Amino acid sequence: MAALSVMVIVPDATAAVAWYRSALGAVDLWNPRGVAGLDVEGTPNRQVSCR
Repeated sequence: MAALSVMVIVPDATAAVAWYRSALGAVDLWNPRGVAGLDVEGTPNRQVSCR
């Protein structure tokens, strides 16, 4: 089975993660500081803060 993994670079990863949780029901896979791995309906999505 194929999987899609997306990397999104944003100025504020904390705000972006909060939006993904609220709007899409995302669940943290991992979330150190400034970089987060999220699962949205079974598809891992990654977000990276660009400061």
